[in-house]
Order: sequence, then structure tokens, then C-alpha cells
Amino acid sequence: MLCRHVPEFMSEIKELSYIFSAQDSELDFVDKVVKQSLDNSFIMFADSSGLARWENLFKTKSRDEILARLLDKLPYTYNTLDETLTVLYGVDGKPHHTLAVDCLNFTVTVGLHPRLIETTSVIERLIKRQIPANMVLHNFGFMFNQHKYLREYTHGFLNTKTYLDIKRRNL
Repeated sequence: MLCRHVPEFMSEIKELSYIFSAQDSELDFVDKVVKQSLDNSFIMFADSSGLARWENLFKTKSRDEILARLLDKLPYTYNTLDETLTVLYGVDGKPHHTLAVDCLNFTVTVGLHPRLIETTSVIERLIKRQIPANMVLHNFGFMFNQHKYLREYTHGFLNTKTYLDIKRRNL
């Protein structure tokens, strides 16, 4: 690495090539440490030591909770909550949740994609922190094909559909 920074006639000196090769390994190590230090500045790329620093800073135990806290922004509105859930748990910018607010009854209903089952407690804490004090998290669960969506169809009709059609509610 250092050989290319000296004039050509100096790179042919045997002693200098040994010195440069010894220094190259040290510089590679320094380069690796600098890169990892930069990666630890970003929660998505942090290694275990960087993640431990973030967890200590936010007094939390998981990368998901840290991301949720970093994306926490005021004012808490329907759009802010929807955007936060989409950024944290969506795929390719598409939401994997449903969100409904009933202003007359002061309730919030959230449906999650089944792949989010491992992060349920983090999502529930995020939602409870972001909904207004006069609102209640009424229905919090997963978006399975439930009876209420399929009860209007007969068994004969559903038998003609594929599993994916029913799952995607393409009826």
C-alpha cells in the first residue's frame, strides 16, 4: 500500500519494501478499526460493542427498540405513527400493518403482519407511547384471515379459491 506512494526508484530498495510491508499490516488494522468505529455510529451497521453503547444510551435491550426511539418524533399524529411503523417494519416502503383510529370512541386499532410476531412487545410500547393520552389501544393483534372477513362466503365458494387468493383476500 505504501509502495505506490513513493518514487519508483525507492520502491526497488529491498529494506524499504520490508518496512512498507510491516507498516501495511498496521495500517490495515487501523483502517479496519476506523471503519468499524464509523459503522458503530449507525444502529443498523453496529457490531455487538456498538450496539451495547446504543443500548446503554437508551436503556433498552434491542436494536428494534433503539430504532423506534430514534424515529420517535413530535407531533404524534396518525400519519407520524403510520410512517414510523412503515419505516421500522414495512418491506420496500410498503406497510405490513393496518391502522385505524375511531375518534368517537377514542380507540386505536392496529393489525400486524404475522412476520412481526417477535417484535410485538416493542411495537406495542411504541404505539402506547405515541397515541394521545385520551386514546386507548383497543385492538392490537395480527392480520390473519379471521372469520369476520370470510363469514359472508360459503364453503363451496371458498373451496374454489386457492390458499393465496384467500390469504390476500382476492375473492
